[in-house]
Amino acid sequence: RMIKPAKSGFMNFNYKHYFSVLLLAACDSQYKFLYINVGAPGKSSDSTIFKNSKLYSQLKSGQIKMPPPRTISESRPTTVPYFLIGDEGFGLCDFLIRPFA
Repeated sequence: RMIKPAKSGFMNFNYKHYFSVLLLAACDSQYKFLYINVGAPGKSSDSTIFKNSKLYSQLKSGQIKMPPPRTISESRPTTVPYFLIGDEGFGLCDFLIRPFA
């Protein structure tokens, strides 16, 4: 939570009814940050921020290559691609999935 920035209107006023600035980050399985984008207004949606990010455009254009698919079990030699994992606020695409619960 934050104090309303001067002259910001309600751009930072989020759906939970307080002021905020958003952070979009990606990390690997070792919790190492690979990408950080901070400063989007709290009113913005996760999907909009992601689709307007450099990370999204570089993944979509192939400038950032995901590792090749690999086998995850020796007993069942099916190859599985790598993905980013996002919450329900993100739209699905070739390189992003949402957990199923």
